[in-house]
Amino acid sequence: MVNQANFEIIRGYASFERTIDQDIGFNLGVFSQYFSLNGTLWADPRISIFWKVDDLKVVKLAAGIHHQLQIPSYYLLFGNQLDPVRSQHIVFSYEETFSQGFQLVLNAYLLKHLSVIVNKRFTANRDFSGLNIGFTPEDGLLGDRLAKNTIGEGRSYGLEVSIEKPFKHGFYGLLTASVYDATYRAQNYQ
Repeated sequence: MVNQANFEIIRGYASFERTIDQDIGFNLGVFSQYFSLNGTLWADPRISIFWKVDDLKVVKLAAGIHHQLQIPSYYLLFGNQLDPVRSQHIVFSYEETFSQGFQLVLNAYLLKHLSVIVNKRFTANRDFSGLNIGFTPEDGLLGDRLAKNTIGEGRSYGLEVSIEKPFKHGFYGLLTASVYDATYRAQNYQ
């Protein structure tokens, strides 16, 4: 038997940007989402503060909360009342513009993930979590439907470096490198 359902996702975003003086300002925002399958509605606050060090350098600090729906098939398999994955983030950014318009961007970030789906009754030495979707049926995904819940956690942090050449004369360039660490609490450690 195949489970089927129709649902809508309605999203909206509002933001307010204010400059305190010509070098310092902030941006406040709210991202909202409604998921009709289980009637959940949430609003995620975000804030970003920036400081224009000089005409070529900008420092930014941002923080906020993000809700992300689970994979749609999870709602069909495990019931409509699964919570979305909730992530809290903080990002520090440094941007510098060089000659010829090249721009260097450094981002250091920290994310904490909450409400991740796990199987709390699964006792074998498996490490299934909704954050590592490389699972197999042996990982407990297709097992006990009633044992699924959203008590899992994870975190990630890293540094991203980008060099960008803005669009000019029909060409655009972007080079990005990232170093990060991402971990999660699996179902066998809950």
